[in-house]
Amino acid sequence: MSYKDYFEGTVAFSELKPKDRLRVLYEFIKAIGKEGISRKELEKKFPSLSSSQIYQRVYRDLYFGNLAYTFKGKVFLTDLGLKILEKGSLTLEDLKKAKAPDFLIKRITRKPRVIYYFIGVDDATRGKIYWISSLKKYRLVVKKEKPKIFEKLGIVVHGSIDTGGQRAHERLVVEAKTWTFVKEKNPEEISDIEEELADFLEEAVEVAFGGWASDLIIKEGASYLSEPKGEVYIVDYPEKGFFAEYKHYDKKTGRLKRSNTITFLESEMPEYERKKKLRYRQKTLGE
Repeated sequence: MSYKDYFEGTVAFSELKPKDRLRVLYEFIKAIGKEGISRKELEKKFPSLSSSQIYQRVYRDLYFGNLAYTFKGKVFLTDLGLKILEKGSLTLEDLKKAKAPDFLIKRITRKPRVIYYFIGVDDATRGKIYWISSLKKYRLVVKKEKPKIFEKLGIVVHGSIDTGGQRAHERLVVEAKTWTFVKEKNPEEISDIEEELADFLEEAVEVAFGGWASDLIIKEGASYLSEPKGEVYIVDYPEKGFFAEYKHYDKKTGRLKRSNTITFLESEMPEYERKKKLRYRQKTLGE
């Protein structure tokens, strides 16, 4: 890992070695330059970094290191910052001479550390997905490939129904799923959202197939996506998507009689239910 990886947004500041952390701060000094720069223009120079990351490096580290200051909406280098810009490098001794506080010196000199939390296996690539707490992003690790950092995680909750031939002369088989895509959600929050999706799955199945279906549904757990796959397209949380494929098998012949799909968003569910009731009235009453 090097300072270049930081500016690509693939590693956190805490993962870098001390020399690379100093180089990161120097790159910000270069970006500010002799004339200073507005915050908006500064962020444009580092498109792979979040506003929070830029704030931490410039408005916290450089500020407390007596290397930069703000005035009338712009960032400027101090006299010491200008000398370092002219010198072409930033060293630990420079920070000590500037009487930088102990917490900043410790942040620069402590050993590289990474805090990853395993989320699960990616349905799209079969790689492993981790939560990086320092970046508030997700890391996808696939064998023999460079780790990928991504912001939106797909959470999918699966369920199934099999009436087993208990309803008249037909057997109904349903494969259903609900999903959403989240940003900046940690493992604990993801677990809560999985419960929300499980509740929505039950409600959606009941609306799509009737109240009896929700009593038979078997919840099969959650899976995760680093990118959309199949029927699962990007739906931003708290919106949720529902998809179900159902098949009727004739009990006597065992052959496939009919197959169809149902899909709607949580926000569309009331309208779907209204139209379903209207179709039923038209069919039964001839309206």
